[in-house]
Formats: sequence, structure tokens, C-alpha cells
Amino acid sequence: MKNGLAVCDVCAASAEEFLQRGVRNRQDLNVVRCSDCGLVRLSPLPGEGELKAYYADSYREAHEPGLDPAGAY
Repeated sequence: MKNGLAVCDVCAASAEEFLQRGVRNRQDLNVVRCSDCGLVRLSPLPGEGELKAYYADSYREAHEPGLDPAGAY
């Protein structure tokens, strides 16, 4: 955070361009683009615990149904 604003993880700029409201099942998140370097990201960023839960439970079901990572190798 810089002056209370989220900053870009790549270039540390605080200026961003709004692209879209809501993603998949999260209408409270926005998609924004850094006005300096062009990085596209979610705003606000989900917390670490929320990301771990999503990738452990929801991601595989939505994008790779039936895949068992343990049996894939």
C-alpha cells in the first residue's frame, strides 16, 4: 500500500484503470490494469488463506474435473 492505495506488484505505481466488475463467483472483486506497466490484476487482492482454499477446492473442479494429481504421474 502506498498512501492508502494498492500499488502494482511489478512497478509500484498506484494508478490503475478499471476494466471489469466481478469475476466468476466473486462479484465483489474488480479487474484493473496498472496505468504504468499494464499488469492486469484483481482488486482487492484475495488474502492468502482465501487463495489457498480456492486452489485446493474450487479451481480443479472448475478447470480440470476428474483429474487426480496424485495419479497423474
